[in-house]
Amino acid sequence: MHPAPRLLLAAFLAATASTAAAAEARPGSLGAIPDELAPEQAGSSLRAPPGLVGAPFVRFSPETAWGFGAAGMVWFHADPVARAAGRASTIGAAFQQTTRKQTVGALQWEAFLAEGTWRSAGAFFAERWPYDFWGVGGLAGGDPERYTQRTRKLDTGLSRLVMAAGGGQGLWLGARAQWRRDVLAGPTIGGRIERCAVDGCRGGQVVAAQAVVAWDTRDRICATAQGLLLAVRAGGALPALGSAVRTGEVELDARGWRTLPWRRAVVAAQARLQAVSGPVPFYLLPTFGGDRTLRGVVEGRFRDKASLLLQAELAVPLFWRLGLELFGGAGEVAARPGAFSIRGLVPAGGAGVRFTVDPVERVFVRVDHGVSRGSAQWYLSIGQAI
Repeated sequence: MHPAPRLLLAAFLAATASTAAAAEARPGSLGAIPDELAPEQAGSSLRAPPGLVGAPFVRFSPETAWGFGAAGMVWFHADPVARAAGRASTIGAAFQQTTRKQTVGALQWEAFLAEGTWRSAGAFFAERWPYDFWGVGGLAGGDPERYTQRTRKLDTGLSRLVMAAGGGQGLWLGARAQWRRDVLAGPTIGGRIERCAVDGCRGGQVVAAQAVVAWDTRDRICATAQGLLLAVRAGGALPALGSAVRTGEVELDARGWRTLPWRRAVVAAQARLQAVSGPVPFYLLPTFGGDRTLRGVVEGRFRDKASLLLQAELAVPLFWRLGLELFGGAGEVAARPGAFSIRGLVPAGGAGVRFTVDPVERVFVRVDHGVSRGSAQWYLSIGQAI
């Protein structure tokens, strides 16, 4: 995942967590997230006013080192049906500066309208972000090349619930559009980017459109404990839309969560396949790693025109607000999906500790340690990885 969407998720949850204690001290108040979203109160307070939170945050990952920033979010429910189903609409903004001189500002929104049957979502962000580039393909290695990427991006989508299963769950059909403009500067002298030996070496404009199909039976959007999310996304960038390149993309993403009788532990699993075609800029090639996909692998360490990700996690409540995480999985990149092999898989795994900030809304902070071949990484994050 690109750092900006992940930043927004972490920032919004951080802002939520910052007011959780106050919410617990004032029963019946909106607090960080509306109290009526709790299952025992759903439908009992359908006319509460919108809520607003804001807070600074701190996070850590190998890709960013320490990050410091601030975030704010306003939420509301478009109608009583959306409120009873726990489908809140949100608008938020975040800013982050890291110790690696990375800067990003972002605006994100998600709205559930017409009794939860329409969903509009999108994000706009601008960033200046130094990156490492190891090359393309599963055998890419050696010392990484450095470069700085300046990006402006708008991503928006609209989908409709066409087959309802109750509580905002069911089959969703929709479309997504993306515009982005990138400028690359300061590449390592003599490297592949500086010599323009890879697609996208100077950046450029990409405009893409995609169709989206999803079967969603999650009990809640954040901190899911039960349900499935099966999604298919297909489309590409077209010169007719203003894109500098013509590319294609398809993604299959299957996730599942189940609450076990033993200690109310939650087991989660994900399988994801991504494939692209055409002269895709190297920084948009499928990859994995980071604090949400195969912890222990540095994000972007492996990238190619196809990627496969398999991962699972067991979250076990221990005592008070503390919990234990055990996670593991494997990933692989290749020139095409048919080129995947068992020998090419990159395994990773580890463990972590959770601290629950808000027990009602299940907002938690996690400290994870993941290991992979030649790599050991620490992560300080907020919210679920899967």
